[in-house]
Amino acid sequence: MLPWLLKDHPSSLRGEGLGDGAEHRRALTAAIGFALGLGLLLPAPMAEGAVLDRIAAVVNNDVITLSEVQEEALPQIQKITKDYVEPEQDAQLVSLYQKYLDQLIIRRLQVQEARKDQLIPSAAEVNATLDDLKKKNGFKTDDELKRALATEGLSLEAFRRRVGEQLALSRVTLKEVRNKIIVDEKEIQQFYEAHREEYRRTPEVNIRHVLVGVPPEASEAQVAAARAKAEGALAKLRAGTDFAEVARATSDGPTAQAGGSLGTLHRGEMAPELEEPAFTLAVGQVSDLIRTQAGFNIIKVEARKEEPVAPLEEVRDKIREALLDQKYDAKYKEWIESLKRTASIQIRIHGDPDQVVLPPASAPAGRPSAAPKPSVTKR
Repeated sequence: MLPWLLKDHPSSLRGEGLGDGAEHRRALTAAIGFALGLGLLLPAPMAEGAVLDRIAAVVNNDVITLSEVQEEALPQIQKITKDYVEPEQDAQLVSLYQKYLDQLIIRRLQVQEARKDQLIPSAAEVNATLDDLKKKNGFKTDDELKRALATEGLSLEAFRRRVGEQLALSRVTLKEVRNKIIVDEKEIQQFYEAHREEYRRTPEVNIRHVLVGVPPEASEAQVAAARAKAEGALAKLRAGTDFAEVARATSDGPTAQAGGSLGTLHRGEMAPELEEPAFTLAVGQVSDLIRTQAGFNIIKVEARKEEPVAPLEEVRDKIREALLDQKYDAKYKEWIESLKRTASIQIRIHGDPDQVVLPPASAPAGRPSAAPKPSVTKR
């Protein structure tokens, strides 16, 4: 799998402007994650080079061929033929065939719905998406993209078809599923109250720090000199000198040039001698000198969060996302079932081993599939 296919998706595939959240991450990771494109098989050749491609199913007026099912399932076919022997191998292959045929039928129904709603992307839109992909992933020419796709056994033309179909599926699921889901404030509040333990957090503090170092096995004179330097820094802070200025001028710590900022720390991440004052001093207060193994320390508490459970305001978006996911799954299943009920679906080849002649893993590679990975319709 090419790693660039699973990150930095172009906006037209991410679904920008189509809502946000897990629905797009899940749908669009699958959109261009074409692990199935590994060199896909055609049915076995007949005499004089003729090719037999049987009809597996007819969905309304669209035909799904046996070769399409084979192409979708190839990596799994290879695994089964490697891991099993007859008769278990036959049973596994027939089960695989039934699974992928069902997925193809569902996807074909969605594409038909997209076509009916005039949601099929134009050639210009598909080309724009491909151009965005090339730009975001450092491909300057079509030839460079072709070479990258070839490592997956996929042609540019096949990838273009996959991208076009995924754009259509994203649009139709947005219209028929995502846009019909509403999450209101009452639901968010109820979810929060029922799942408070999930939002329990470790107290955290944001501090600045001055360290006047004391070397190991320091003499009494060295310790006294370090203490005097630290007391001088503390006196300046008590007089109102900016903490960051004092840290830059005095601190021996690694954050001196950053004004002594240690950023956000959680309970348990600091030396015990520092942690106690960090979580007891008032926000804005500067500590006395604190002696640790490293030397003499001064801290200032800049901010602190000690609520045992994150407040609703902080987790509202996360809760909304979780509720959208829950509702999406239910709404999506309902929509798919409605498409099936109103469709004419004729299965021409059932799960009979004598009918489903799936190719061996060692068969020569044929043309790449025009279909995207089966799970693309999840948001």
